[in-house]
Amino acid sequence: MKNHFITEKFTLVPTSIYKPELLLELYPVDNNEEIKSIDLAEHNATLVYAAKNDGDNAGKLPLVHLLIEMLKEIHDHNRIVVNYSSEMKLLHIVAARDENLLLANTFRCTHINTLLYFLTLVCQQAMFNPQITAINLVGKLNSEDETLLLRYFQKIIYVQ
Repeated sequence: MKNHFITEKFTLVPTSIYKPELLLELYPVDNNEEIKSIDLAEHNATLVYAAKNDGDNAGKLPLVHLLIEMLKEIHDHNRIVVNYSSEMKLLHIVAARDENLLLANTFRCTHINTLLYFLTLVCQQAMFNPQITAINLVGKLNSEDETLLLRYFQKIIYVQ
C-alpha cells in the first residue's frame, strides 16, 4: 500500500460519460490537488480522483484502485474487498459479481457497528448472501470485531 493513498475524493464513472469536472460536482478540490483519472477498460469505467501535487502522497494512486485490482485475484462468484482506516475513519468497499464491478465507494466509519452496517448494506444492494460471502480485508481487525463480523459473514480473508 506504500504506492497508494487513502482518500474519499474519487468516483467511478462509465467511460462513455467521463469528463474530468465530474469530480468537482461531488467534492471540493484543494489548491494543492489536481484531478486525475485511470482508465479501467476491463470494467468500461474511469476512476476519477483528486491527487496531491506535493507531500507524501504526490505521485501515488488512490487506495480504491488497489482494491479494484485485488478483485482479479479473488475467484469467488461474489467478491468484496474492504479496507478500514481507523486513523482517517474511512471505510472503502469494492464489490463485484464475476467480472462485473458493481461498487467502489467510501464511507465515514467510526465504529465496528458502522462497518457492519455498510457491509450488509452493500450485500443487500448487490444481492449477495452474507452467509456465503467472504470478506477480503486489507489490514487487521481485533478479535472482538472479527467475531462480530463472523456472526454475519461466512469468513474473513486477510489480504495484503
